[in-house]
Amino acid sequence: MFEIRGVETGYGKLKILRGIDMKVDAQGIVALLGGTGTGKSTLLKAISGTLPDWGGEILFDGELIHAKRPHHRFLTWNASQ
Repeated sequence: MFEIRGVETGYGKLKILRGIDMKVDAQGIVALLGGTGTGKSTLLKAISGTLPDWGGEILFDGELIHAKRPHHRFLTWNASQ
């Protein structure tokens, strides 16, 4: 299971994501839809760790991964498959 709770991030001093929550059960599929500038890419960057999160939690199989470096997050995801 993958879950984000209250994720916040942005660029410079500009906050783009404000308290985003999402839960994806095992074998679940999610599509992010929205217009230009709504934060889809920003959310994916926060989840992958390429953009620092300013708040909230990112969990995979119940383990907090929001503090892990991007390549460690990838290893965590691959190990569970």
